[in-house]
Amino acid sequence: KFEKKNRYSRESAARTANPTLIAYVLAHNRHCVMDCPPAPTIRVLVICTTIGQNLAHELGEHAVCKPGKAPHVTKGLLPVAGRALVNHWKSAVLDTPRLLPMEAKMFILCNDENYGDYVSWAGDRESSEGGFPVENIISNGTSGNQRNGMVSDIACFIEKTGGGATDLVIIEGDYLFHPVFNLQRVVEHSLMRGKDMITFLNLADNSNQGQHKIVEFATAGANPKVACVKPFPSPGESRSLAAVAPLCILRKSTIPKICALAKEMGHFSTTMEETASFFHWLPTAVPVYALNVGHVFDVKTFDSYNYVNHLFEYYRRKKTGAPTVAVARHEVCHTDFTTMEPGGDLAKRLREAE
Repeated sequence: KFEKKNRYSRESAARTANPTLIAYVLAHNRHCVMDCPPAPTIRVLVICTTIGQNLAHELGEHAVCKPGKAPHVTKGLLPVAGRALVNHWKSAVLDTPRLLPMEAKMFILCNDENYGDYVSWAGDRESSEGGFPVENIISNGTSGNQRNGMVSDIACFIEKTGGGATDLVIIEGDYLFHPVFNLQRVVEHSLMRGKDMITFLNLADNSNQGQHKIVEFATAGANPKVACVKPFPSPGESRSLAAVAPLCILRKSTIPKICALAKEMGHFSTTMEETASFFHWLPTAVPVYALNVGHVFDVKTFDSYNYVNHLFEYYRRKKTGAPTVAVARHEVCHTDFTTMEPGGDLAKRLREAE
């Protein structure tokens, strides 16, 4: 009778507080929920579009060299503590309930040079630790000396995946955070605030401000509002020691503005300049808040890769109770963190743990 006459909506059924009617409506609509799962409201994009030619030059004969192509390194697949770097980000996604199911919400944007490497990784259940959807691996179409910056990459991803009707977690795939980094904390902060979010780390001093995108704040607190971002400031131009970190969360209402920006932006001589321009633009276009992520490590050079590999191996062995390797212990506990990008007291805490 309810179905034929359509006298009540689900809302009116709830207002009547008639348990029998409510049960009927829920049962009647259950198949709709099962057959038509809700579309994702947030997605994760790991940007792995760098070629890795500088690291390939350092590695020499150990780098990948395809016929007719310059040597390159697929940095997202470098082993870090026995796991591909991108697997660490995959684990972070799996540990964040808002980002599940991973198969529907995590994507990798790469280039034509390393696309095949990521497809092979995805198809190998051992290497990818359970598999990864090949259809979620997308190339931005660049190769050789072609390069895209962050704005171009985001616009490319939106175009190839059919629109930007979701919030977007952006991760730069050349980096890892602390071994116990909590991605869920960042995601929840952004969603509860309902605003765009960038992350930052505190530099040890102002001696290398000119190498970073410096964040200045309009408010104080654990989750301050961003006043502006000053890319590569001159000495004395900023008193802030907060530098942009390689993770941000963009609200779905911001995505169309970024796609429009990609069409308006002129040519940049380097991808670094385009990315810096994006972060300078973002707080001028929308309200942006920030969250401190503590420590950031990259794999752009052999020394930095070697360090992060030892650091994560050290933590892995500490966590599992396995004997720590002497070189890893020395590398981690005797590094002068005051000269490194993260700054802070991590070295002191590691010495205490040792």
